[in-house]
Amino acid sequence: MKTTSLTQRLLKRSALFLVVSGVHFTAIAQNAPPGAPGNAPPATQAWSQHDANQNGRLDKEEREAARRDYIEQRKERRRVRAQAAAEARRATLAAKYARQKISPLLLEKYDRNQHGRLDPHEWERHRQDLKKLMAEQGQRASPTPTPPAAPGP
Repeated sequence: MKTTSLTQRLLKRSALFLVVSGVHFTAIAQNAPPGAPGNAPPATQAWSQHDANQNGRLDKEEREAARRDYIEQRKERRRVRAQAAAEARRATLAAKYARQKISPLLLEKYDRNQHGRLDPHEWERHRQDLKKLMAEQGQRASPTPTPPAAPGP
């Protein structure tokens, strides 16, 4: 019996909450100021923008102009995205170079522009020198050492 009354109370509270929130959000929506002209849906805005003779239809020339505008907007969006990506890459590389702690000997030998860090082409020179050094050491490698003799009796 108690569970029934508990269930009924929960249902009543839920219903009351839904009614109050519905009235509240309806009042908020009615009190909101109307949108600015720039907030029109994109299709309506594009339609009126390209309908030169204002007859409510896009003629062949108007459709062609709309298509050209769309292509230009798409190119501009791609250009902006590519520029943002390039700036992000530059910032990442700058942060990477700023974090580098390089031996002063390496800087002295490979930092040609003397700015305190190694650029990619300077790192490449360092890697090539390391490869040469490793190749030389590989050719001069001593034969496998003999194991130490067992201690005598």
